[in-house]
Amino acid sequence: MKYFCLASLTITMVACGASEPLPEGASFGANPTLPAPDTSLIPTVRIAPAKGWSGDKTPKAAEGFKVNAFAAGLDHPH
Repeated sequence: MKYFCLASLTITMVACGASEPLPEGASFGANPTLPAPDTSLIPTVRIAPAKGWSGDKTPKAAEGFKVNAFAAGLDHPH
């Protein structure tokens, strides 16, 4: 029984391994190479933290564009 549990744990850990990353520049252009979908048992979710603008600082816009606040003083529902 102990060996069965150890084998099951080992197989589970190997199955959850990450795939090899693509070379630099392969994922954009006219014919991008897309990585295979991640099919892990428990998906990884990375959520960006909510941060407001401090003072008069705004995000950097592309040349010829300007960033304006659409709303201010809103509270994020953690």
